[in-house]
Amino acid sequence: PCLKSNFHRMAEVSPLWARLVQQWDDLYNLMDEEAPNWRAGKGPMTRVYEAIKAIEADVAADKLNS
Repeated sequence: PCLKSNFHRMAEVSPLWARLVQQWDDLYNLMDEEAPNWRAGKGPMTRVYEAIKAIEADVAADKLNS
């Protein structure tokens, strides 16, 4: 919560972070859905991992196509 007010600034770090920031609410909701106890370091994160890997692949593809 203390980082939330400046989290948007991470979009300036790289194209990957720009996309992660853009989709963060969806990723956050997926984390809560998949592993409600993720804040305590508990629960699987398979779907979240797959979603992040898909975002990485999209960013890489965008880079190749530009």
